Amino acid sequence: MRTIGRYGFSLIEVMVVVAIVVVIVVMAIPNYQVWVANNRLRSDMLDIRGGLQIARMTAMATGQTTTVELIPGVAGAEANTWRVFIDNGGVAGGNGVARDGIWNGCETIIGESGKQQVPSGLCGGLMPNLTRTLKGGITFPDPISVTFSSSGRRVIPPGNDPVSTNLVNANGNEKAINIIPSGEIL
Repeated sequence: MRTIGRYGFSLIEVMVVVAIVVVIVVMAIPNYQVWVANNRLRSDMLDIRGGLQIARMTAMATGQTTTVELIPGVAGAEANTWRVFIDNGGVAGGNGVARDGIWNGCETIIGESGKQQVPSGLCGGLMPNLTRTLKGGITFPDPISVTFSSSGRRVIPPGNDPVSTNLVNANGNEKAINIIPSGEIL
């Protein structure tokens, strides 16, 4: 004769498993949040380093000075953003100043999809749609512009000392970006 076996789990067994899962999740969430913040910091640092490399290569390829401008966390539409542009004073009638390290006069923006000429009616002022925004609470303390010459050397800021900026996330972790006078990005 066959006996009927017991199938399934009792309510007590299920509750013990649920309690164990809850304890593991509660312990893992803070570590996950730190991991996400650090990943965003690393991602932004790599994006800016890539923008610096693009600026340097564009300067060497076109023979025109090219600038990366970092705009720190001040109030406004462009807070914690950065942009890459050809620092040539802009198109005719743009009234920009060439090789000044500041985007003005409809200077050509180098966006993620290549060069973007700014329509002449929109020259100057805030252009948040032409900047790249840092992700998830990443900031940098000081404004900085780095300009590369047609030889790929850093010309702004002048001097023989490395230029450095730190990106900082909400947890206080930092990543440094350094540019030496030869134009090399460390």
